[in-house]
Amino acid sequence: MSTYENHVFYCLQCGSKMNHNLLVGMHITRLPKVREAILQEKFQHVECRNCQFVNRVEKPSIYTDFERNHYVAVELPVVCDWRKKVNLHREAFDQSFFWGAPVAQEMGRSMITRVVFGLRALREKLLIWDAGLDDRIIEIGKRKILTASGLDTKQVSLRLLSIRQPSKELFFGLFERPKLNVSDSVVQSQIKIFEPIDTLTVFQKTHTDWHLQAPKLLQQNPWARQAWFVDSLVAEM
Repeated sequence: MSTYENHVFYCLQCGSKMNHNLLVGMHITRLPKVREAILQEKFQHVECRNCQFVNRVEKPSIYTDFERNHYVAVELPVVCDWRKKVNLHREAFDQSFFWGAPVAQEMGRSMITRVVFGLRALREKLLIWDAGLDDRIIEIGKRKILTASGLDTKQVSLRLLSIRQPSKELFFGLFERPKLNVSDSVVQSQIKIFEPIDTLTVFQKTHTDWHLQAPKLLQQNPWARQAWFVDSLVAEM
């Protein structure tokens, strides 16, 4: 069942007080329009009645798609103490599935489980899975690109923007990694929408070669074999 929670926040442009019902439990099987809104980057964009500024609002939530066997815990975009988040979500998942009724246990065994930080990271996973690609291999590939480019992975990250058809090229944006200011609250949920500082394209042959080398790449990159937090950022944390 999908669940909502009323959330009070303030417009990032004029400071007007706003409130909106946000999804904290996204049961996508019954909400296909929500999935489409996430893919189109239109999900939970709330227009201020006072100044018409569009606020993108995020809140920790659970994304489930039982038809595709996806269970994704969505945290706020700033990656802080990811191990603690993983442990919390793993315990909640086990309680709901592996310690539940037999039908729930069977369902849990077939689930792909992930923790992501931010809706943009969730969207990236959906794009990858929809294309029939392995998100673990794509993350390893992203790591290879960043390392080869000499970029500071503590400062920047790559996020998939689109998969171009029919060429199946992966089009990535290079983003500055958001930092949590000590004066900010960790529950800050309004997100400034930053444009990529650069873009790059990975041709089909390159990511096909990555997948052909999957066993070797996974052996060389144990961080990508985790069942929950599979992100190129993890190697730096």
